[in-house]
Amino acid sequence: MQCCDSLASQGETILDNHDYSVKTRTAHEVAGRVLALIAVTARVHKNEAKQTFAKLSQINLEPFFTPSEREFFFSDTPSERDMVNFSWRAEALASLIWALKGLEVFPPLNQQTAVGGLDFVQAALDDPEFFIANSRLRPFAEIQALEADMYQQHWRVRDAQLFNPDSPLAPIL
Repeated sequence: MQCCDSLASQGETILDNHDYSVKTRTAHEVAGRVLALIAVTARVHKNEAKQTFAKLSQINLEPFFTPSEREFFFSDTPSERDMVNFSWRAEALASLIWALKGLEVFPPLNQQTAVGGLDFVQAALDDPEFFIANSRLRPFAEIQALEADMYQQHWRVRDAQLFNPDSPLAPIL
C-alpha cells in the first residue's frame, strides 16, 4: 500500500483491488474542480451567478470543466433541463471539499450540505489563485476508505431495492 500511496500522491494511475483504473488527482486539480463546480452551480442559481463570476474571473477555469460543463457554463441560453441536470453537480462539491480538508467529517449521505455558506468556500472565492496553490488533500488511504464506505452504502441501498422492496432503504433511490 505504501507504494500506491506514493504513486497516488504524485497523481499516478494505479490499480486498486476492484480491478479498475484509478487516476488520483493532485490537490491543485481537485481545488480547480471545486472552483469549476462552484461556477457551474452558481450558473444554475442566477441570484449567485454575477457575484461568483466576478470573484472567479481572475483565473482560467476552463481546464477544470468537463466538456459538458464548459458548454453549459458558456451557453447564452441554457435549457431548463440543463439547469436542473447541472444543479446536481453541487452534490460532488461536498466530497471534494471534504477531500481538501474543508469539512472535518464527511456529511451524512441522507442530508444535503449547504457548501455555499462554508468559510472554506468563501476563502476559495476570495482568492482562487491562493486557494489552488495552497490546497492539500487528505491522505490517500483516508480518501480510499471513504470511497469504499460509500460504495458499500450504495450497494446496501441498491440491494434493498432489488431484493427487499419492503426495506426502509428501498425507496431512497
